[in-house]
Amino acid sequence: QDQLSNQKANPDTIRMEIKDFINSMEKTEKRKLESANTVQLKPHSPSQKNLIFISYSHADTDPWLKRLQVHLKPLEREGIIYRWDDTLIKTGTNWTSEIKNALNSAKVGIFLVSADFLASDFISKEELPLLLTAAQEKGISILPVIVSPCGYEETKGLCDIQAINDPKLPLINLPQGERENYFKKVASRVRTLISK
Repeated sequence: QDQLSNQKANPDTIRMEIKDFINSMEKTEKRKLESANTVQLKPHSPSQKNLIFISYSHADTDPWLKRLQVHLKPLEREGIIYRWDDTLIKTGTNWTSEIKNALNSAKVGIFLVSADFLASDFISKEELPLLLTAAQEKGISILPVIVSPCGYEETKGLCDIQAINDPKLPLINLPQGERENYFKKVASRVRTLISK
């Protein structure tokens, strides 16, 4: 009872205890936020080790990009690769610099080649030159996948690179099971290249 009357008599002590409690809670919340931000920011950094850059035409998103993403997902989950394609660009960011940063960090480039891919000015002027130069100078690997009939074999710079599948047998002309086998082959090849 004496202790209780002392606390009533000493409001400064109560204020100090409340202040200490609030400071302690603020520090705890700040650490939680910093920890959450670290985890949240890490996967979106294009400078990730073992970055796999996927170059494709938006006309080929469904089903080609989506199926490739599915086959690469186990490698991502295991932490073997960081898959990058422009679907990871957040609204409001400078998309050209995001793409160039990812291109400069890539260890493997996967091309989903189609007539739309070859017709894209951005791909032919920005992505292809950077990736093909990096293949020559830095030794990054390029894995073309021919998804639909196109002039792959007549395209300077590309025609010299061995595609995953025969350009005369694009994925669109194959049964679903064979398509899946080629995407599995891409994922296996990526695993092998990264483990070297």
